Order: sequence, then C-alpha cells, then structure tokens
Amino acid sequence: MARYWLLAVLALGTLSACSTATKQVNPIAAGEVKRICIIENPRVSFDFLGVYRKTLEGRGVQVEVLPSVAAVSACPFTSRYTANYRWDLVMYLSYAEITVYREGQPAGRAMFTAGGDRFFATETKIKELIDELFKG
Repeated sequence: MARYWLLAVLALGTLSACSTATKQVNPIAAGEVKRICIIENPRVSFDFLGVYRKTLEGRGVQVEVLPSVAAVSACPFTSRYTANYRWDLVMYLSYAEITVYREGQPAGRAMFTAGGDRFFATETKIKELIDELFKG
C-alpha cells in the first residue's frame, strides 16, 4: 500500500512541475507601422527572423533588416527579438520575445513561454505573436 502512495505522490509532483504556456502581449496599433527596421539577433536560429519578416510583409509592412549593432533609434520604428529553442524528441520554441520601439522608446512587446506545451508548430506560434503584437 505504501508503494502506491509513493507512486501517486511522485506522479502528482511530476504533473505539477509541468507548467502551461504563457503569453503576454502589449500591442501596438498596426495601422501606424508602415515601415519597420528589425535588428538582427545572430544568436537566434531556426529562421525566426525569416518568419518575422515574411509575416510583417504579408501585412503590408515594409521591412529592413539592420545589423545586430544598430541602435533602436535607427528608424522611426525598430524591433528587437530573442528566442530560445529546446530539445525534447524534436526542437521546439521554448521562449520568444519581440519588442517594438517608436523613436527609440518601447511601444509594444510580445512574449511567449512554452512551459510544458511542446506540441505546436513554431512558425504558427511566431505568426500568432506577431498578429497579436501588431493589432488592428
């Protein structure tokens, strides 16, 4: 009987360690962004930048990619991004953050943490973040 209780406690502990995905978005009005400069982050792989750029261009926004050393005040609207990927049978997006600056000042931000959720398409999640960040 004690063995079953031990197994139950271990299972419960494992389940409580699994957290759910979280998302926080402080949107920017999409209509005001006609052109944006994205500051490249060479530490982020898996074509995050490509998906980000393609999604914005699909929304009619002109995109220019700047080198990683560029200042957030380089264009009227600029953006920085970061993302982390992890391995659990497949590579998955575990964390992403996109910040938009207007005249060098923070104007909008989207952040995603996968938590225990690993069963989503990375490109779909990035597009979802961008759509929520650039509302309107």
